[in-house]
Amino acid sequence: MLKGIKITLPLIICTIYNIILESPAYVKYFLLFIFLREKFLTKDDIFNNRIL
Repeated sequence: MLKGIKITLPLIICTIYNIILESPAYVKYFLLFIFLREKFLTKDDIFNNRIL
C-alpha cells in the first residue's frame, strides 16, 4: 500500500506541474492568485466576504 502511494504521489505532482506549464498565462495567474489568497488571508476574511 505504501509503495503504491509513494509511486503515485510524484506522478500526480508531475501531471499537475505539466498541466500548469502547458496552460495559458491567465490560468497560471489565476492559480497564483488562489495560492496567494489562501496563504496571506485568514479564514475569517474569506468567510466575511472581504475578498472580491
